[in-house]
Amino acid sequence: YVSVGQGSPVVLIHGLAGNLYFWRRNLEALGKHFAVYALDLPGHGGSGKPPEYSLPYGARLVVRFLDHLSLPRASLVASSLGGLIALGAAHAFSERVERLVLVDSAGLCQHIPWLLRLLTVPGLGEVLAHPTRLALRLSLRQMLYRPGEASVWQLWGNSHYPWRAEALVRILRYGADLRGLKPWARWDGRLDQIRPPTLIVWGAEDRIFAVGHALEAHRMLPGSRLVVMPRCGHLPQWENPEAFNRVVIEFLKGE
Repeated sequence: YVSVGQGSPVVLIHGLAGNLYFWRRNLEALGKHFAVYALDLPGHGGSGKPPEYSLPYGARLVVRFLDHLSLPRASLVASSLGGLIALGAAHAFSERVERLVLVDSAGLCQHIPWLLRLLTVPGLGEVLAHPTRLALRLSLRQMLYRPGEASVWQLWGNSHYPWRAEALVRILRYGADLRGLKPWARWDGRLDQIRPPTLIVWGAEDRIFAVGHALEAHRMLPGSRLVVMPRCGHLPQWENPEAFNRVVIEFLKGE
């Protein structure tokens, strides 16, 4: 993990097949107001393999990370799969989560793209999961509204292999199949159990999770705030960092 700044603690949690480099356009701005920690999830970036890839393990990992840093509480800013993990932590360990920011979060309905569903098929998933040049180009086209404005290494960072096929496949097979997300990987119908104040930030042009997911989550999550960012895909923190940083800072400060 990396850390910047001082003040109230904020933990940044990336999504599936990502790493902490996905926050590189946010760290400096957020670090002017908070003590910010961006981590590589197990099986991603520079982190090693975990004993399991379940969602309860992910929620416990967040709390163990806070324990490691001697932090009694922290706010969580979490993207995609990270949002699903953060929801689990906010539910099971609500006393440890100050505020919650969900960025194009997974886990808000059954639907996931067909490519992710195919990765759950034994044999086929192992072939498709390898980060080939074609897979990287397709990933950029899925994640970004303007994919031509970012190279693979700009987004993933020069020091990390883009993703590890084993982690990708095992995580997806835990939480999904050909029909989409399995019941235990979904929070639709349970969002009213989330207690920390929550901001939902979404790219209006997200090709992975349509903006309708955000609208429904905002309706189901009492007291939540919703910001839809135009001309952004699945990674608004990357495509419009100035606006993203501003709304997140305002929310985390309670403004």
